[in-house]
Amino acid sequence: MADGLGLKKVYLAGKTYGNRVVRTASQDRPERVLGIILIGAGGEAQPSAETMALYQRYMDPSISKEEWLKLQGQLMYAPGNENLAMLDQAQGEFPALAGQQAKSSDATPKEQWSTGGTAPMLVITCLLDRVAVPESALNIAKERPKTWLVGLPLCGHNMLNEKGNDIKRLMVEFILNTPSDEIKSAKQD
Repeated sequence: MADGLGLKKVYLAGKTYGNRVVRTASQDRPERVLGIILIGAGGEAQPSAETMALYQRYMDPSISKEEWLKLQGQLMYAPGNENLAMLDQAQGEFPALAGQQAKSSDATPKEQWSTGGTAPMLVITCLLDRVAVPESALNIAKERPKTWLVGLPLCGHNMLNEKGNDIKRLMVEFILNTPSDEIKSAKQD
């Protein structure tokens, strides 16, 4: 896609399973990546056994839409925000999508994507995320140089619906403050 736009270097952002895609791209082509932004990055620390059991049910293709909607609210949102699950249902999310994302993610060995290359990284986590627990984001930030970690209160895993404006602001601040020749020249113009 960057080639199609005529871009030599880019910032990459991904949420949930998408953060594994951008980490892979950054690790495979570090010379092309100015920075990466991870939203809801999991996999470094496991959720509770209760959450794992609920998540397995949530991904079951035989689940009814009513049960899925209840679990979507319970697993993906902070307490008090469960009603936002209706947005996800309206956007077409359902267990088949989540199951395929998990299957695809599991098909690539972790060492091929986990470090995300060498570009500066912003990791955004929500402090009430039951699925990609905040400890995962902390572990990424502790293990990787040039990594900034931000924890947002009062939101869960589907933080784009809960804290979308905060996330946009953080992404812009990261891009504007990432030391790169491209950004420095853009600021001077």
